[in-house]
Amino acid sequence: MALIQCEQVELGYASRPRLLHGVNWQINAGECHCVMGATGSGKSSLLALLAGLYQDDARRVVTGHIQRQGQLRVGLVMQDPNVQFVRQQVGAEVAFVLENLSVPSEQMAPRVQQVLLKVGLDVSLRQPIEHLSLGQKYRLMLAAQLVDLPDLILLDEPGAQLDEAGITELIHVLSELIRDGIAIVIVEHEPSRFSELVSHFWSIEAQHFIKRTIPVSWSALPFSSSKVFANQKERYEFQRQPKNSNVEQDGSGEASSLVIESLPFDFAFQGHERLFQLQTPLWLDVGEIALLVGDNGTGKSSLLKYFAGLHTDVDDVPIKVLGQAPKLGQYADRLALLLQSPNRQLFESSVRQELEFSLLRYQLPTSRVDEILKRIGLENLAQQSPHRLSYGQQHLIALACVVCLRPQLLLLDDPFAGLDAHYRAIVQKLILELAGKGCAVVIASHKLWPDLPVQHLWHIQHGVLNPATHCNATTSEQPHPQITCPRSAKLPLLQTVEFG
Repeated sequence: MALIQCEQVELGYASRPRLLHGVNWQINAGECHCVMGATGSGKSSLLALLAGLYQDDARRVVTGHIQRQGQLRVGLVMQDPNVQFVRQQVGAEVAFVLENLSVPSEQMAPRVQQVLLKVGLDVSLRQPIEHLSLGQKYRLMLAAQLVDLPDLILLDEPGAQLDEAGITELIHVLSELIRDGIAIVIVEHEPSRFSELVSHFWSIEAQHFIKRTIPVSWSALPFSSSKVFANQKERYEFQRQPKNSNVEQDGSGEASSLVIESLPFDFAFQGHERLFQLQTPLWLDVGEIALLVGDNGTGKSSLLKYFAGLHTDVDDVPIKVLGQAPKLGQYADRLALLLQSPNRQLFESSVRQELEFSLLRYQLPTSRVDEILKRIGLENLAQQSPHRLSYGQQHLIALACVVCLRPQLLLLDDPFAGLDAHYRAIVQKLILELAGKGCAVVIASHKLWPDLPVQHLWHIQHGVLNPATHCNATTSEQPHPQITCPRSAKLPLLQTVEFG
């Protein structure tokens, strides 16, 4: 039975060229469709069109014929679930649609708890949504859509937000939904993760919607950056910039280049249970890269925000960042943080103004705007509103905003989310170039990236942060043997980071 049928559908914008052309598509009950395509190709816009979000939007131009089954119920989970929440607590968010359907209150709690259990979100119904990780928020929004028993579920890049356990649970949930006759549409950059479910694969290429089988190059294996480097006839070799000899001395009389340093600690918000503990010293040196890995909700984002001084409600932690205890505002352009949700960092009316904002604030040359836009291949979007871009494009713009500051410490919360292999390789190259010029980098992710050379693998598992340290094959430096007093070390002033 056809739930939605599209015939020669075209989607565009009043102020921009056509986005999609000639969409002929039929979605039947119990089918699972997967849509692939490059970052910014229109995948999310297509889901919004299926959900009926563009019917009264004068900014968008839709032509062709779309036929929906009468009283079709559609659930949509966007890439950034934060934009969909309407309540402050977990239980209230899931129950919101039931309230609007006048479901008796005594029936709400069992349905809410059942659907939360189904998506693997085991938290109190009174849990504040703001305390959840982005992956947990994605599960919550999925539960909020499933509680209404929809006929069609639309999922925008679940693999970008969910850890491996979450993906496994999601596949199990979707399998049950398909058996019950519910149709699924998934937008994914790594579609083979869901290949056991998918009955139809589609690709958006050059504005055309094309039916295809899944190619090997779209596998779920971590991306390879070799193609991007080969196209530029070079392969970036990871090298450390020599340390500045004109540095301050710590109490031992030896120069310290530690950017982050800490003794063991318990990490907990005041009045709440411990998130995790560090049992051995942790450090990050000039020009080093640390990969902070852990499942959804383990505390990765909270730790990055603490490094930046954003969390003042955390129990005392013996951490020094850039030679000081973390405090909001004291680092200026020496520290930059990329949040998981890019729309929380974008507020100007154009991409160019967005990039210029921090540069003007710190009296840095605005010529960096054109340079970084060219590097990430988005110079054609300079005059566009960042709020009308795709999630992946917003992520790139937010990343460009922090990279163009050329800080001493760069904190990146899931910087590859929403990006295809091409843009992931570009971002990786930017990270390596910054590190090669002396910038220390911390990357939080729920997955490993084998192509990315790192000196530290910080793993949060079972409530413990394990800061495993190793030497990269391209550097001969050894890790620090011991940190005796992280409160005494002082850091060198780094030379200005310049792109090669």
